[in-house]
Amino acid sequence: MRSGGNSKGQAWRGIDYSIGAAYFIEPEADSDIANLCTELGIDQIWKIKEEEGPVELKKTLLKDFWSGEVAGSDEKAKAQFQKLHKYFSDVNEGETITYPDIPITDPEIEGYIFDLDKVSFKKHMETIAGEKLHPLIETTFEHYCWSSMGGSSAEISAASALNFFASEFGNLAVCPGGNSGAAEKVLEKLAAELAPDRLRDGCFVYDVRLNGEGVKVTYKNTSGSLLAIQAKTVIMACPKFVVAKVLEGIEPARLAAIQKLKYRAYMVANACIKAPIKEPFYDMYLLGDGRVRTDAVKDSAIEQRATDVILANYAKGAGGENTVLTAYRAFPYDEIRAELLAPTAYKYYRESFEQQFKLQIMPLLGLNKEDLVDLRVSRWGHPIPLASVGLIADGTVKELTKPFGGKVFFVEQDNWALPAFETSVTEAITWCAEVEKLIAPPAAAVEEATASPEQEAPSTPQPVAEQSHEVGASSPSAS
Repeated sequence: MRSGGNSKGQAWRGIDYSIGAAYFIEPEADSDIANLCTELGIDQIWKIKEEEGPVELKKTLLKDFWSGEVAGSDEKAKAQFQKLHKYFSDVNEGETITYPDIPITDPEIEGYIFDLDKVSFKKHMETIAGEKLHPLIETTFEHYCWSSMGGSSAEISAASALNFFASEFGNLAVCPGGNSGAAEKVLEKLAAELAPDRLRDGCFVYDVRLNGEGVKVTYKNTSGSLLAIQAKTVIMACPKFVVAKVLEGIEPARLAAIQKLKYRAYMVANACIKAPIKEPFYDMYLLGDGRVRTDAVKDSAIEQRATDVILANYAKGAGGENTVLTAYRAFPYDEIRAELLAPTAYKYYRESFEQQFKLQIMPLLGLNKEDLVDLRVSRWGHPIPLASVGLIADGTVKELTKPFGGKVFFVEQDNWALPAFETSVTEAITWCAEVEKLIAPPAAAVEEATASPEQEAPSTPQPVAEQSHEVGASSPSAS
């Protein structure tokens, strides 16, 4: 069984590491997400990251970046660092400046988020700074937007980017194996509580359609057989470009909204090193020479390669004889997706990662290149929905998230074009009550079941050719 979506992980010599999503924001106490983490036991395995990570600049490792000391004797530049640091801290705290919570669950901040969504992150930050951004700050914003959101700071919505970047000035929840640790806890819960035939991993859903009894889902199983499930309701936890292909009768307005979405690619490389880390950290940002060409984003990204590195050992604490470093390389432009699947692509990018580890990253951390035992590379062709300017304010998100026919619901990060753990969890919680109404038996049926000791055995999917389908099944996920 292979589950997890973007939140997958692997292990090497007892160290769990992420090959996809790495962390999420520490949830507020007693919030829905916090309660879910407690219920699943995720809060028992995470480590809360509070400290600011180091920054690499011109092959030198720096700390306290936002103090402005990197600006040297330039007091005006130093003041900009400190001003923006205070701004992000204030936004994160949400007291003097409203934090742009996305998905929007509070109608009172909708107008505020719409206004932010209408401008780019770059333009917004220039407005806050009141002047041209310092080259190091501009580079930091650009690299962060590439790595976390798949695009340039000039094309990412200020609402979405601020939602991400300001949260970095708070605490992060880091599980062993990154977000795969959280996904594993979800899977454990499902496996313990569902009947064995309810988790059908590896199946290929190719048709979802409404009918008189609810929703029919047709799929091919791992043996190649074509099967169908008749359900009361369906949750489609898959990207919207998949929805466009498998949902029968999709409305023109929803299809047009889906076609407005862009998806960007990235790669992850895990360096397996037979040596301990001398000064533990969680994340390290790579600024290169401290300048970026925002008018030539593709060329700059190719030249930069990986933009940030994570210590996979972090969640389990310091110590141990081995280290795994996880490097993220984003592709903030469109045409790369097909290129990543070319026959020569893996070898080319693996060699590029290896060179960057040996010549740039490992020397920074006092590690010898001879201690690199293995390098494991993962390719992600379409995992990041691009949070383009205006998608929230112009109604695109509203069209994407509304239920289909009152019986098909959508729970995915691209509901809001925001590639985050919190997006999917919040959307799941948002639509949960509506789904429960549809799958709950009528009151009369409940009374009858209470009066009779007999229980109907769960049915199983039937071959499509027999035209006999499961009725009243628990909601399958067309993923």
